[in-house]
Amino acid sequence: MGKLEGKRILLVDDELILREILAEELVLEGGFVLQASNGKEAFDILKKESVSAVISDVQMLSF
Repeated sequence: MGKLEGKRILLVDDELILREILAEELVLEGGFVLQASNGKEAFDILKKESVSAVISDVQMLSF
């Protein structure tokens, strides 16, 4: 059982490869990962989904 078992994590980053690498690691630790490529997508997900944590890039090109 991973450290993140049962946790829902929203991962927000405009760089696909970084998002995929981090998502893979979070899943290996037992987390369920939702992904967004920008702030608007993240807000749309948060309107519909409950998450335990948000991990976000702070310097994205688009909102």
